[in-house]
Amino acid sequence: MGPKKAKRSREEMIDWREEFQVTFEGPKRPKYWPAKYQHHFHVIRDIWATRYDDYKTRTDIDQRILKDQTRRVKRMCENARRLRSDININENTWRSTVEDIVFDRFGEEVLWLVSPIAGLNVLNLL
Repeated sequence: MGPKKAKRSREEMIDWREEFQVTFEGPKRPKYWPAKYQHHFHVIRDIWATRYDDYKTRTDIDQRILKDQTRRVKRMCENARRLRSDININENTWRSTVEDIVFDRFGEEVLWLVSPIAGLNVLNLL
């Protein structure tokens, strides 16, 4: 395991936050989103709000893609359960075991199509 971090006082943390000009704005409400990006932010929020049980029963998604994503989720859950039960585990092991599953997806090729229907953007995964 890595070295233990020194406990910092609340005042010291506040001083550091001010010294390095760190701010925590939190999530912005939709009325404050820039008009140019509102559509994208709404799509992202819809994705965020989708729960796994709802997602895996959808019929509007190619079943091969759905099956691959379901398999990936199950694998990640199994890895997380196994890692939680290991008392000698460290952050690097957690990261490599979990992040590889998540980030592998970003290495795959995608095809982005613009539909003739009102400029609708469609993402097709190869």
